[in-house]
Amino acid sequence: MKKIIPFWPIALFVFALSGTAIESCNPKTKNPTVLVTPAADTTRPLDTTIIEDGFEPIATNARVHPEHPNKRERIVCSFGQKHFNQRKRPIEEAPGGVHGKPTRGGGGGGGTTDPPITGTGGTIYLDFWGGDISGTMWNTAGTFTVANSGLGQVEIDGVLSSVRQHYAAYNVTVTNDVNVFNSTPIGRRIRVMITTSWEWYGQCGGVAYLNSFFWTDNSPAFVFSSLLGYSVHNIAEAASHEPGHSLSLRHQSDCSGGSLVNQYSLGKTMGNSYYVTIGLWVTGTNPFCAEQNDDAMLTTAVGKR
Repeated sequence: MKKIIPFWPIALFVFALSGTAIESCNPKTKNPTVLVTPAADTTRPLDTTIIEDGFEPIATNARVHPEHPNKRERIVCSFGQKHFNQRKRPIEEAPGGVHGKPTRGGGGGGGTTDPPITGTGGTIYLDFWGGDISGTMWNTAGTFTVANSGLGQVEIDGVLSSVRQHYAAYNVTVTNDVNVFNSTPIGRRIRVMITTSWEWYGQCGGVAYLNSFFWTDNSPAFVFSSLLGYSVHNIAEAASHEPGHSLSLRHQSDCSGGSLVNQYSLGKTMGNSYYVTIGLWVTGTNPFCAEQNDDAMLTTAVGKR
């Protein structure tokens, strides 16, 4: 594996000073600016891995952000996770472990016995095999390589089946077949890299660029399997959450009186769905306390079946 040189610190740190204000740090200027002051947060510690709306310079052929034409948003998700597992396990320890190994050159493509749900609105490709990342919004410091997921075939099948269940109502293909991804037109697809390689970015559940499903530079989303303890359920929830960001959804959050009190609403796919059987798409409020109708936005993005 190539030596990975971080190109930036984590996009946008959110923390509390004096127990009152949530502040953010722009990674380019390092200057904090107050976002919101929720009184309800004065007595409880904040999750320091909560990150929202970091900005980066525009990339060639990337879709222009309507409000910030020279910048791009990326959203890092801890999903409420406060304690991360950093253990890298031998693939032989994974159920059906040998199948989790990357193929030559990375970017393999397996096959699950679970029949694919196909749709004409685009493709969500779950990539468990690792490989080189180049020519994307992540490559401000050049090409880097991420490892495979550390999952065996039994776990891969479980993650794939769960993500398909999340998107079953929508006209989108969910697959782990790289050939399906490659045959989908650019600008209608997202690769979700499920990998043990989190060190290049930092401790979080996953990261994605907002609206990147529609970009033309193949910028992937990432889910960090080892930090999620190789849990099929948690990885599947994260691997459903991150494509949601690429399809324009922000977090589902809790607000009170127009102020943010909780970044990740419990039980919601775009919030914190670790502790429920399966996360839900809902109508609620995003971190700016504006209404967000997940179903309507997904329908606009890829259509219904």
